[in-house]
Amino acid sequence: MILARAAYLGAQRNGTVFWSSDIVSTWDMLKRSIPAGLNFTASGLPYWDTDIAGFFSPSLPADYHAEHKPLIDGSEVRGTIGHYEDYPELFVRWFEWGAFQPVMRAHGERNHNEVWSYGKRAESILAKYLKLRYQLLPYTYSVAYRSYQTGAPYMRALFMDFPDDPKAANIPDEYMYGPAFLVAPVTEQGATHRTVYLPAGCD
Repeated sequence: MILARAAYLGAQRNGTVFWSSDIVSTWDMLKRSIPAGLNFTASGLPYWDTDIAGFFSPSLPADYHAEHKPLIDGSEVRGTIGHYEDYPELFVRWFEWGAFQPVMRAHGERNHNEVWSYGKRAESILAKYLKLRYQLLPYTYSVAYRSYQTGAPYMRALFMDFPDDPKAANIPDEYMYGPAFLVAPVTEQGATHRTVYLPAGCD
């Protein structure tokens, strides 16, 4: 298997997995990574993944504070996150999204990067999604085989599955992960819910 950050049509024949390249750990980058991945896979290259939570932003000010009270307390893991108080929450949200990608990969530059490195509350959520990822392996393998047979990507923007729904063409942050799962990641700091569009023509 080849892991690369540069792509060209046909490269998937070589078992190449492409990733989003090195990215910074911000909520805005998480939000922008979803349509980036969907645009990439819509080009016909199915094996894509993101840097889960990327690299700490060099421009993060020393007096940085989260926009909202962090949902996950990071005070017990300052050695890992420094003054980035909402980083455990960001890492958890990115990790949750990662469970529904062709390749799930935590990548970045931190002192520690294990599931227990972001505090007890984060650890229980990360463990839950890690177990879910393993439970989904038979499904993911079947989607991989379908991709091998047809070229259809694992992650598909909604317009690919619902071409008769005009609204589906302009939704950048939801997608189908294979035929069974509609994925709508949470990308807002402090959010405990989000609006999800259910495409027309499905049950």
